Amino acid sequence: MLAQAPGIVWEREYDDITIFHDVITTSDSRILCAGYRGASQTSLWCFDSSGDVLWTFGIPGTGQTGRRIATSPTGSFAVVGEVASVSDYDLFIASCSGDGSPLWQTILEKPSTQDLAFDVAALPDGGFAVCGYTQDSILATQAWILRFDSAGDTLWTRTWGLQYIDKAVSLVYLEGGITVLIRGRPQGSDYRPVLQRYSLDGELLWTVYQEYTGVPNDLCVSAEGGYCLMKRPFDMSSYTTYYVLDTAGSVLDEIPVVCQSGHEEMRTIIPTADGGYLVAGAEGHGDEPPATWNAHISRYDQAGGWMWTDIVQSGEEWKFYSAAQFPQGGYIAAGYHQDFTDASYALLVRYEPELSVPRPDIPSGLAIESCVPNPGTAIFSLNWSSNVSGTSGIRVYDISGRLRLDHELGLMSEGEHSSQIDLQALPSGCYFAVVTCGTGRASAKLVVLR
Repeated sequence: MLAQAPGIVWEREYDDITIFHDVITTSDSRILCAGYRGASQTSLWCFDSSGDVLWTFGIPGTGQTGRRIATSPTGSFAVVGEVASVSDYDLFIASCSGDGSPLWQTILEKPSTQDLAFDVAALPDGGFAVCGYTQDSILATQAWILRFDSAGDTLWTRTWGLQYIDKAVSLVYLEGGITVLIRGRPQGSDYRPVLQRYSLDGELLWTVYQEYTGVPNDLCVSAEGGYCLMKRPFDMSSYTTYYVLDTAGSVLDEIPVVCQSGHEEMRTIIPTADGGYLVAGAEGHGDEPPATWNAHISRYDQAGGWMWTDIVQSGEEWKFYSAAQFPQGGYIAAGYHQDFTDASYALLVRYEPELSVPRPDIPSGLAIESCVPNPGTAIFSLNWSSNVSGTSGIRVYDISGRLRLDHELGLMSEGEHSSQIDLQALPSGCYFAVVTCGTGRASAKLVVLR
């Protein structure tokens, strides 16, 4: 059966830190966050499993922002971001040991208006790959990828774009090469994901222009050994979607992210230990622009089946920017909370391990052929078929995993069936109907509109 969202172990705000952009966990359950704290020399924080600060790390220079973190094969950490200079922002990468002791730092000063680092990936030789973008005085941007050795020295640089808006927003190491996700937007057109694959020596191996439009936000390695790419809508006319890709960048599957709102900012997708995915971001509520934002975190199984969603609601502005899984189970989500006075506080929310994991639909000969009407207001007819007989029923869950309807059908024979359910008592929203017959199971999404 579908699992409810795991409970919250603790929720903490840090009034001396403005925002967390990234979070990772270590084998001993420490929590590392990259973020921003005003005019300080800190870009990386290490917390214990209860959210208490163990140590901090940064580079000389105030106004620095940590964007992403990576762990090297030797156990050291690297943080990338930007630091304020006299007239612009310069990108930096800095490394520290497991106890926060400085190892090395590299600041790249360029004549452009802004140089922003968006992601970092650790490489097997102890070096790192970093991606981001450069913005000039007329707001045109150029995507770039940098390769550093284990001492922080630059080995090579590659650039792409400067046609209008081109930003490298995420990258991963896979099978001896580096794959970078570029947010491409030629002048007068919509955003479109672009994937580029480089060898460790900097040779461009291939470029794939994805056919679908949207704002690409994150890239990770999939359970199948390829990639998982997440993109959000540009104009709120569609929903956030993640795509499972093969090693050549071709689409294998497309999975919509379940949200309660048409305004959404999904920021990150990470693989989980069982081959599924965790998605984190925010949902906006109210007119355009949304008056309030609620932090959002969702879990999907390896087959793309929705498992659970948790919404942190406040009536103000709460957003998750990143999330991670603990080695022993459970999750940590990071972002910020902004109150009605525009004061901003970094936010961490720790979740318990899942007590039960919903299984994907089993190919047992049970299938939901159609559901009409959908969207609907009250009565829905589910047309389904089964090649076995058995005790049957229909259960309806909301997107937080709560059971909202349990409709027993009794003993049903094999063959085709049409069963009605009455959802008149439920508010408008997205729900999931799960039909069971014997050991078979199938699910379908329902939308209730009033």
